[in-house]
Amino acid sequence: MNSTIRSINDHLIHEGLIVHPIGDGEGIVVHMTLKHLRLAVSFLTGEEKDFLRLDAVLPVPVPADRRTAVSDFLTRVNWNLRLGRFVMDFSDGEIRFRQELDSRDDTVDVQRAEVALLRCCHMVDAFFPALMGVIFRETPPEEALAQAEKDLEALATDEE
Repeated sequence: MNSTIRSINDHLIHEGLIVHPIGDGEGIVVHMTLKHLRLAVSFLTGEEKDFLRLDAVLPVPVPADRRTAVSDFLTRVNWNLRLGRFVMDFSDGEIRFRQELDSRDDTVDVQRAEVALLRCCHMVDAFFPALMGVIFRETPPEEALAQAEKDLEALATDEE
């Protein structure tokens, strides 16, 4: 386990979270219980220790017949995002919220990793109900986006 991942691992454990190693220590995963879902968030580093990728894996795969509509919705969501993005694997319908932190802006440290974890949780929790609407209620992507933006604003207000 490299020093960046070890520092994040120790910090999350200190905060009372249960952390599991990935493989031979190339990363860690923590499960977060949010308002709308339970979410696995992984922390992975590349060859350079000052690079960190967070992947929040959503627990509901998209059925094949809804992937085009979900892709439209995620493209609309991602259009306005500056930090992170939703990605979908068309082969199996898996959706992730992904963020990448590197040393161009600053060093990747525990505080930046914690903020990134909270951002992942916040974004997924806010957009999850609208996403489920697109998948299961066949809500048009543009309507779902309008609702998701309201949910995001309400979630931000609740947290203050």
